[in-house]
Amino acid sequence: MKKAIFLALALVLTLSLAVPAAAVVSPSAPATSETTTAPLPEVIVEEVRTENGATIVVELVAADKVEEMPSEDQKTFVAAQEALKEAAPAGMKTQFFFYAKVNKTAADSTTTKSDTSVSMTVKVDNAAKVVVKQFVDGKWVELKVIVNADGTITIEDIVNGPIAIFTA
Repeated sequence: MKKAIFLALALVLTLSLAVPAAAVVSPSAPATSETTTAPLPEVIVEEVRTENGATIVVELVAADKVEEMPSEDQKTFVAAQEALKEAAPAGMKTQFFFYAKVNKTAADSTTTKSDTSVSMTVKVDNAAKVVVKQFVDGKWVELKVIVNADGTITIEDIVNGPIAIFTA
């Protein structure tokens, strides 16, 4: 009888360890559109605004670093990722998917989220067509993009939230 109990306990322990491992590679995880291996675009020019002595800048957070952000931002990123496939314009792939943190740093060095929008210029290689969308208030919204002659794009009105750069 003791052997049967020990065997049952060993089986329960083994199964309890297998459940978290299966959750990591779950086939029911939301599918996203095709992405490249580059986690973040190369930022060429970043707009820096000053407002009442505070500096406002945008910081890019790669998808594999999102778990280090506050839980509210993590939830927003997951919701954006679940809706990403439907947000992709027809015939385009997701070249970059990341979180943009628009931060305000006061004169006393305290940093908080900013409600002010900023723009930035990033390098996008070999793209005949570029569309940039940001996940705002639970939906993907297209941002204004200026395609520059030097192979870069300028993205305007970036606020705090996930961003996807789609290319064709």
